[in-house]
Amino acid sequence: GLSRVAALAIGAIPGCIGGIPSLTTSLGLGLFYASRREQFERNVELLLAAKNNEHEQTGFEETLLESEIENKVRERNSDWGYRLRTVLGYAYVTCFMVLWDAEILDSTLTKKVGEK
Repeated sequence: GLSRVAALAIGAIPGCIGGIPSLTTSLGLGLFYASRREQFERNVELLLAAKNNEHEQTGFEETLLESEIENKVRERNSDWGYRLRTVLGYAYVTCFMVLWDAEILDSTLTKKVGEK
């Protein structure tokens, strides 16, 4: 809904070239979804770490693990090629990016359930 209103507002600018509103709002949505993907990656990494850890953790160990995973995700997302691919992927080929996310989550959950 909001992206359609934004496209309408951009299209109302005098002299706006046809197609620019759609491309601009798609890019904006790609930026939004890419930022949400960072949180998704962090949650999947925490899920995998919890699955691989066999003993109970203390609060301090959990904090260290979360900090380590946060740094790992931040380092991966600081790569411009990875970030550009993610933003453009979510902007213009969203169906493939969602499929990629679903496969990652499915494999993570399957491994977790299968090992119990």
